[in-house]
Amino acid sequence: MTKITELISQNPKKPSHLMMMGLICSLLGTMLVEGSIAPMIALGFLPITWLPVYTTVTRILDVSSMFIARYIHKLPPGNTLIFCESANIGFSIIALAAILFSTISPILILPTYLLAISFLPTVIDLAEEMYAETLSRESENRAANFNTTMLMLIPIASSVVARPIGSLFVDISVSIIIFANIIFSLLALYFRLKAVKLSRKTEHLFTPQKNPQADFQVTSIFRFLNFSPGSALLVPTLSLASGMTSIYLTIWIASHFDSPATTISLLIFAGGIGTTIGPWIGRRTMRKYRFTSVAVFCLLLLFILHLTGFVALKTELFLSTASTAFISCSLAYIFLTGVATGGIFLINVTARQKRYRGEEFANALGVSHTLSAILFAVGSWIGLTLNVEKDPAIALLLAALITAIPLFAINRKDTLRHEGN
Repeated sequence: MTKITELISQNPKKPSHLMMMGLICSLLGTMLVEGSIAPMIALGFLPITWLPVYTTVTRILDVSSMFIARYIHKLPPGNTLIFCESANIGFSIIALAAILFSTISPILILPTYLLAISFLPTVIDLAEEMYAETLSRESENRAANFNTTMLMLIPIASSVVARPIGSLFVDISVSIIIFANIIFSLLALYFRLKAVKLSRKTEHLFTPQKNPQADFQVTSIFRFLNFSPGSALLVPTLSLASGMTSIYLTIWIASHFDSPATTISLLIFAGGIGTTIGPWIGRRTMRKYRFTSVAVFCLLLLFILHLTGFVALKTELFLSTASTAFISCSLAYIFLTGVATGGIFLINVTARQKRYRGEEFANALGVSHTLSAILFAVGSWIGLTLNVEKDPAIALLLAALITAIPLFAINRKDTLRHEGN
């Protein structure tokens, strides 16, 4: 450990900063493309059934997270991220060439292109958190700061900047969106390569020794199945509620206005601001309180928001107010939901990095991502069945009840907490 510390102290922050820059550039490109999907549905270019179909296909890929995590855990995280950026560039060039030089409609090319790159976010998410886990073995504060910065910058790059711009560019040119993705991916690849080059001397020293007792077994899944921060049920349960509402609710709100694409952009922006502030608040509160205490507060806020939304709809409060009041209430709901969700994400990621190590960490990470993918897909189909895009009242009530499960089942005696400052 002394040798590791000496090597890192020569340049303690630059590799992680470069890796963060790579993540932001990667997100800017990918979310520009993905941000065009909801407006295409709202504008009638794609049927509403495309949403659960696309969600299910991508989540089926995400379901394999527990196996992907075990494999990429054996590789340097930086090399995995370089591969992902290279693949993104390759698929983007193929899609752009198809738009410019073929007779296929761009409306068909874009969804196909999204399906082709759908495996990349899963691999990138896993590799990024594994990179943070290597930081936590050297310094708990450095890992916490990396987690906070990552979770704050992700919504800024995606929901505040890229996705709203991508949704507005649907009517202009799909090829511009994909070309921008190529440029951002090239920048991401550059930053990843620089980071790996600078950290090459230390990265192998962080590779955990194989522990035969930590090998993945079916029976070992159950030790992760609880609602404590860092375990495998907290975030997946919220994914179920999110799958039922999220985009469906956004489409329902946008349907009340003359410009649905602009309204969706505004709502995405509000949610992005909320999920940016959430990790910052979580980072400050976990200095004083246990992980469990912060998680309970965030869950309680989500429960109140969902229940309030249900009551407001059943009492026809929104229908009796002017458009300004309606959009204000909608923005407040989206924003506060983002704050609570962002706080839980930070607490969960940081607690997992502290609670588990080595292959045990990879197993816990993989199981959590797999369950999140399954439950989000289930939620999206429930949302379609309930016609949430036409009437979200019942979905909001169900979301409140689902949120109540971890709120009451979480182990309040769990003493795990952040030891740094």
